[in-house]
Amino acid sequence: QAVFKTYNSFTMKHLRLTSIIILSCIWTITFGKAPIAKLIEVQVTPEHKDFLYKVREKILFDVVVLRCGMPLDDIEVQYKISEDMMKAHKIGTAQVKNGIVKIDAGSTSQEGFLRCQVSVNYQGYEYKGLSTVGISPEKIQPTLLYPRAS
Repeated sequence: QAVFKTYNSFTMKHLRLTSIIILSCIWTITFGKAPIAKLIEVQVTPEHKDFLYKVREKILFDVVVLRCGMPLDDIEVQYKISEDMMKAHKIGTAQVKNGIVKIDAGSTSQEGFLRCQVSVNYQGYEYKGLSTVGISPEKIQPTLLYPRAS
């Protein structure tokens, strides 16, 4: 019996050590990676620095495409304009000149949020950026009524 206890104790210590090593490896592989720097960065910003517009006000987005932090010229961008989380109502392309392109999102007659999604194809890879603005968000009314208590 003493041999069995010694063997069992040795096996449990081995199992515990092996488990700790395996879990440490999994943790390091999953969470220990350094962030990967993107070669291309697509910056989409609204002209209003507070991201707020009024109803029927013209909405413009500035798009800058950076390669290693330096602006790219003569590159085509594709954009989609949509209400927040809805299907795009305006799709188009624009050419970056002098490091920047302005995208006219038009105006809207109702309160809510408008999103501009921009993508760039560069050397066979697609890079994306987006920005969302609020159109009189303080005036947004609920679309559903509160449920009645029975």
